[in-house]
Parts: sequence; structure tokens; C-alpha cells
Amino acid sequence: MSRLALLAYANDMKDEPLHYVEQEIKEINTYFGNIKKHLNPDILISATKDDLFRYFADHGPDIEIMHFSGHGNSLALFFTKDGAFRKEGLAELMAFAPNLKLVFLNACASREIIDVLHTPDPANPQKGVPIVIGTQRPVYDKVASDFSIYFYTALTKSWPIGKAFDFAKTFVLSGEHFALFPKGPNRYIGTKRAAVMDDDPDDEAAQKEFPWGIYYKESLTDDWSITQYLNEKYDSQEKYAPNDELIRALASNASRLYSNLTKERDALIATLYDKSDLSAKEVLIEVENINDKFNRRNNQLKEINDLYAAYIQDPQSLSDIADKLINTFPLPLGKLLQRMYSFSKENLLTEDDYAEFLDLQINFYEILVKLAAATILSDLLEVYGMKEKIGKILVFNPIQKEIILNYFRQTKDNEQDFDYTSFIEVISQVLKENLKDEPDIAPFVKEYLHFESINTYENNFFNSHMVIKGIKAKLPMLNTTAAYIHHCKEIELGLINLLKELFFILQYKMVVIKNVEAIRKRNVLAKTYFHKYMLLEQRISDRMEVMELQSLPEYAESYSVILVKEIYRMFEYLSLSPFLIDKNVLCEFDGVDLYFYNYTEGNGIVYKSLTNNERLIHIQPETQDIELGAATITRTTLRFIEDMAIKTDREKNRITNRLLQLHAEFAYYRSKIAATPVAVQNNTPINSQP
Repeated sequence: MSRLALLAYANDMKDEPLHYVEQEIKEINTYFGNIKKHLNPDILISATKDDLFRYFADHGPDIEIMHFSGHGNSLALFFTKDGAFRKEGLAELMAFAPNLKLVFLNACASREIIDVLHTPDPANPQKGVPIVIGTQRPVYDKVASDFSIYFYTALTKSWPIGKAFDFAKTFVLSGEHFALFPKGPNRYIGTKRAAVMDDDPDDEAAQKEFPWGIYYKESLTDDWSITQYLNEKYDSQEKYAPNDELIRALASNASRLYSNLTKERDALIATLYDKSDLSAKEVLIEVENINDKFNRRNNQLKEINDLYAAYIQDPQSLSDIADKLINTFPLPLGKLLQRMYSFSKENLLTEDDYAEFLDLQINFYEILVKLAAATILSDLLEVYGMKEKIGKILVFNPIQKEIILNYFRQTKDNEQDFDYTSFIEVISQVLKENLKDEPDIAPFVKEYLHFESINTYENNFFNSHMVIKGIKAKLPMLNTTAAYIHHCKEIELGLINLLKELFFILQYKMVVIKNVEAIRKRNVLAKTYFHKYMLLEQRISDRMEVMELQSLPEYAESYSVILVKEIYRMFEYLSLSPFLIDKNVLCEFDGVDLYFYNYTEGNGIVYKSLTNNERLIHIQPETQDIELGAATITRTTLRFIEDMAIKTDREKNRITNRLLQLHAEFAYYRSKIAATPVAVQNNTPINSQP
């Protein structure tokens, strides 16, 4: 027996033609095409009721998914030529497909159609469609198309149906079109009964709800997926040289970045020669200063550029380039890259070897996007503060605000599903909008302003995020060496695409500020500041050194993790606190132990170690203390916890106070965003009827 996904669309309404249903079905078909050996898609173009009945007569037992795109209302779906197909008849027809698992009605259907599909015959409650997706009110044609495309994008990559639904919902919510979509055709056909139905387009309360819903029969949950169709056969002879493509791509990106920075330097120098108020000697001094600063900041990129140029001329070993890249990446990424590359220099032989390597790749991805998210959010908060100083506030629309707040609201149950690519895109949009008329305000990391729309199915950045998320969901089903090799290659390609957009991070230095001391000589009022810091770059020796910077007229933020453009100008920095912290925030520690903000728990905050998912720090302000017992942090995972018993009360209080300060900072930024009024550019209700 073949397994079929029936994709049908109807579009014959002369007064309200739908422009996106055909594109929607074609896009969905491409995603099912990736698994057509297991679940084959069939398309009914401009479907009529007659077409549907004939198809069910020929293939009823084979149909496992049915998708319909077109017009509808509480009572019926509308098909080409025939007009209304009443819900009772539709439910009876579905009964001729006993293996039907999912019906997606991407029209303005209501709960009444969904209920009758679930239970067409009250005398036989076991009959009916197990899962139905439908809408409760009118939806715009374009938004409906986008929602279903992203739903099937995730579903066909083995995501559980509940997560696939949430993924598509996140896409719709992340776009400005959800709140401010221009007026256009929707998929609603009005009836005289509409005024008393759940899909009443004028119902103000309904307009505020997300229009789509997913409905299950009692025996099913949102864990159902089409994974059973994805038991692919992998080529046991597939060739794979782990990390080679990644190292070559990273080196190419470094060379591209160095070239762009060189052009910026040359352009800056060229402007000096056009300044009539500078003497020739002054110009030479300024040129020397610019070159000196450029060389200090970009020496490591130059070394990678030179190594890559030599490799292009004579392709041999990548080891020198890999070692230099490892040393240049910020520590959390450099450490993982080192471990990944050590695998590539060894012979991966067993299934367990590749499983461990796959875990390292996924960990690298998660740290990369979390670091990027913490950086751009910190930049946004800095810009917010600078605008406040000149009497202005940050401006964003309701959906942008909600996406940003969702970062602060992550919980233990949903943090794995947070879409960092949408988060990065939304903040990039907010920064662009708020800085376009502010020539005197600039973000620390300007490269984020170059982000275009990420959330499109043509975009490699967004697709790579989805591919890696899909592979992570499939991990429990992988059971052969060939399967692991295939997915290692897929993730490596995804990392290449992600790093192409995020590689600029290498021109910045990540530093832990261990301590800052104010210095003032006798009878001299001016102060200088002495910094004790640690540069977070991975060393091949795996040995970190605490460095001491000479006195500076400005100071960085004590006990924090910061980004700097060069360590010789420590006061030009971006603090990543409270989203990224180091163990040095808590106590003196001869090394680096970084923790990312992970999720909130009640009124508390949970941070997770970059090197061990089991190591967590819980900040619980309700008790004015932190939990240090087995329920939160075990003695075997953090050495400084084991030493707590021998610490003085003063030391214990200092650790507690620093954590509570982090919590206060986190809560302050969260409340600040929440209290900021939103700007709506017009009066169009969210997804309302035009």
C-alpha cells in the first residue's frame, strides 16, 4: 500500500480571487518531495467536489494527510465550480480514508467543521479524523499561505506536530505582516449565520486570538509526527571528511572579512588627504595611528588570510589554518571547534564516535546562536539607554515587542524551541528603525544592521536553523553509522551557512573582567583604573592566563563578560551581562567557566554551563539566597560549590549579592521592555477582515 498526502486547492471566487493558494500548494509539495519515497504527495489543481470524490474512490485507504487551501466558513468549504461542500458531507467522505491521520483546512473553517470531522457519527465515536488544523475566523490569503508552508517545512523534517504548529505560529508572529499586513483578500465566505457563529469576523475578542488552532481526538497528543515515514536508507559508502569543508569555509570567511576591513581602513585614510585643515605631517601621523589600530585589531585575521591564500595556491593540510581559527574564536566556540577538529584528525569508526561528534556539532550551533542573540540584545539595550539620554524612547510594533519579551519568558519546558533566528532578525529590524534618523547613535556591533529578512524559505540562514533543529529532533531515531555520517554532513553545511552571516564576531575580543581598581595618586584628583582581565580565546595548550592592563582613564564593568574591539581600549566595550556570566562573577577562580541565560523559573533565573548541560546556577530572589543543594547544583559539578563550607560568611554574602545583582539587572531590562509603549502604524486589526 502506498502512503499519500493529498494537497488540494480551490479558487474560483470571482469577487475574491485568492492569489497565494497555488503557490502555497506548490511549496508544500516540494517539502513532501523530500520524503516522497515514504509519503508521496498528490495535487488536485482547482479541485472540484467531483475530483475529490473520485480521488477518495481510487485512493481512500492510502490517504494519510489531506490539506485544503481555499475559501470556507462555518458551514462548508468552497470548491471550484460546485460551490459549497457542506461539513456533514465532508466528514462522511473522510470516513472512506480509514488511515487518515491529519486534515489541514487552510480556509476560514470553524470549530463546527472540526468537531464534525472528529466525530462524524456519535454512535461510532472511534471513527473520525484524529488531528485537524483549522481557523476560527477570517485570515489573509498571504498569511495563511506562509503559515502552512512553515508548518509543513517543520513537519516533513520529523518535528512533532505540536512543535511544527508552534514553529509556523512563531513565523507568523515574528513578521510585521501579522500586525500591519496591507489589506487584501482573505479566505472567508460570509453567511447569514455568521453573526452567531464562532467565526464572526466582527467579534472583537476573536480578533485578538491567533486564528489557527490544532485539535486532537482524546487519544492523541502533540507528540505525533511523520517520523515513521523518514526511516531513510543511508549510503554506507558515503564519503565524509569531518570538518574539512567547515574549516575551508571559515578561512574563506576570515579572508573576506579581512578584505572588507582593509577597504574600510583605506577609505578612512583616503578621507584624511581631502582635509585642508591638516598639514602633511599631521596626515602622516593620523595615517600611522589608523594603521597601528587596524593592525592591533586585525592581526589574527591577517594571519588566517595569509594562510588561506597559501592554501589556495597549494592545497595541502588544513591543520595550520584550523589551529589559528581555534585560537581566534571566542572561548566557548573555540573550545568546541578544537574538540570537533580533534575528531577530524582521528579516525571516526564506530556509531558511538559519530554520535558524539554530532552532539558536538549541535552544541556548537546552540552556543553560536545564543552568543549572537545575547550580543544583539545587549546592543539594543545600549541603544535604548542612549536614546533615553536625549529624551527619546525605543520604538517597536506589538509583534516585535512580543518576540523580544519571549526571550525573557523562556521556561524549562519551551527553551529548547526558542527560535533565535527570528529573535535576531526582529532586533535587527528594531535597531534599523530606531537608528535611521539618529546619526549620533550607533550600535557597538554594526554588522547586525546588515541583516535582511531572515525568515523566508529561500534564506540559507533560516533554513540552516531549521535543518539543525530537525536533525536534533531525529536523534533518537538514528541507529546506524551511515545515518550519523549523513546527518553530520548536513549539520556541517548548516553551520557553514550560519557562520557566513555571523562570522564578524571574530573581529571582536571577548573578555572577562575579573576586577577593576581605582587608582589616584596623592594630591592628584584625576583617577585611573587598573584592570585585571582574562582574554577568552582558546589556546591549544588549553591554559588561560589572567592579564593585567595598565591604567586607563575609563573603566569597564567589573565582574562581567564584555566584547571589546581591542584590549588596549578597554573602555570601548559592550557588556553581555546579565545574559552571559562567568564563574569569576561569583568568586576568584583560576580559569574560565561561562554560563548562558537559559530560562526563567517562577521569579528565578536559571543559567546553564557552556561545557556541561547538567551544571546549572539558579538565582532565587524570593529567599534572598541561591540554592546550592543537590536540587539545584550538585557538589560534583562545580568545584567552588564544594568549597562553600570553608568560605567565610563574608565570602558567601559576596557571592549571593553578585547573583542577586544579576537578577535585578535581568528583571530591570525585562520590565523596561514590557513598559515601553508600542507604535502601530495604522488602525488595521491583526489579521482582520479587510
